[in-house]
Amino acid sequence: MKKTVDANAITLEKEKESFVKTNKVLHFIFIVLQILSLMLAIMTSIMLVMMGINNVFKISDSFSFPDVYLTLTLLVISVGYFIAFNHARKIFDVFKSGESPFRYDVADKMKGAATAIISANLINFAIGLVYFAVGGFMKLSNGEVFEMDFNFDLGSLILGILIYAFSYVFNYGAKLQQESDETL
Repeated sequence: MKKTVDANAITLEKEKESFVKTNKVLHFIFIVLQILSLMLAIMTSIMLVMMGINNVFKISDSFSFPDVYLTLTLLVISVGYFIAFNHARKIFDVFKSGESPFRYDVADKMKGAATAIISANLINFAIGLVYFAVGGFMKLSNGEVFEMDFNFDLGSLILGILIYAFSYVFNYGAKLQQESDETL
């Protein structure tokens, strides 16, 4: 009986070490993704400012109405994913400590990431509707009629909903973990 307990303890310790190593790698990956999304947000913000300056001062015709739409949606996506990656990085901060992942703060960070993804998707959809409505009445500088095709990213919406659902699983796990800790 004693050897079984020792073997289980050793196996559990090896799994914990593997869990910590994996989460350190994932933490690093989310730092990189967060930096890339921040750089993208900064670049698209600069592009939008340049388009605005170009439009006010009529410097050139190099930017068109569809360019503004695409740049604006890219900005919303990059900011939304920057926020989601920030929450994910914080989740893996907790995980790499080797503590139980079933904690209330982990569930809250998951809800934050899901909210950022869902919000970015819905804001992009609203921007698409507005630009589609406005674009139907505009003529481009070259005389062509502006035709807009916008997409609703169902995959991102489902991802956000799944992450939100998993946050409830982690919240329930945190309650069970708390009850278990209180009984010991």
